[in-house]
Amino acid sequence: MDIEPQCKPSATLKITAAIFSKPLLAAFVVGMAIHLFNLINSYCVGVDYVGELLTSFEDQPFFVLGKVLIPFLVPGFVTAAGKYLSSFRHRELMGHFPEMNPDLIFKMDACGCIEYMNPSVKCHLDRLGLSEDDANTLLPGDYIKHVKAVAGKDKTIQVSHIVEGANIEFTFRGAFEQSMIFVSGHDSTRLHKLQSHLRDSQRQMDQMTDFLGEALSDYGQNEFDIHCLHEGIIGTLILSDREHDSLVATHVFLAEFIDEKLKGYVYRGTDTGIIRDPDEIIIDPSKKKYAI
Repeated sequence: MDIEPQCKPSATLKITAAIFSKPLLAAFVVGMAIHLFNLINSYCVGVDYVGELLTSFEDQPFFVLGKVLIPFLVPGFVTAAGKYLSSFRHRELMGHFPEMNPDLIFKMDACGCIEYMNPSVKCHLDRLGLSEDDANTLLPGDYIKHVKAVAGKDKTIQVSHIVEGANIEFTFRGAFEQSMIFVSGHDSTRLHKLQSHLRDSQRQMDQMTDFLGEALSDYGQNEFDIHCLHEGIIGTLILSDREHDSLVATHVFLAEFIDEKLKGYVYRGTDTGIIRDPDEIIIDPSKKKYAI
């Protein structure tokens, strides 16, 4: 199901963000806006803004130059500083990400030596009574092979490993032309248990289906599970213990009106029970004679 965002940025917000993400463009737009407001303000009080600048430039060129450039320089500097601080904060947050990640995070060199481990790894080691020097015991036994396979390549390898009864999915990730390798381990024990239960349920469902298939294949088409009311009617007529056998019916036609026609089947008694004849009998009221 697609989830719509609660707050969609407007076109104005998108344009503003695009402008202020580029310091030079922001400096140009803001500087021109400042000079435009100065021009309008001067016009309102009857002063020629451009003419005054040109006249002052002859006597004080540096003052006029600063007056023209400062509206461009200040917003450009502020935008560049803000962009740098924002990126620095982003890098700082990303640097803390492994520290806050509940998964096992390792950083290794191309030889498989562990250069960094996050607090989750240390918690696992403490729980197992191991020191940080034994961190490689949490990794698969052949982890060096996987490290060398992804070293210097934009490649990823996933390996499952059992650690103290927990199923850990390790991901070895390399970077192109980089010697460092990142390894993350996620506890997928619950997922594996759910998959195991699903397989067991599927196996039981298959067994039930096979059993029902065999039972239905042995079911006789001429046999009929009679409704209790029908069974009482037919049983009274066919299986009655009357004194005169001539009064006991050997066949019973049981029918009901469906779509303005009388439709039903003929039932007969046998040593094994009551059997329904396979052919349905339909009596059309428009006909005058019938033979059953």
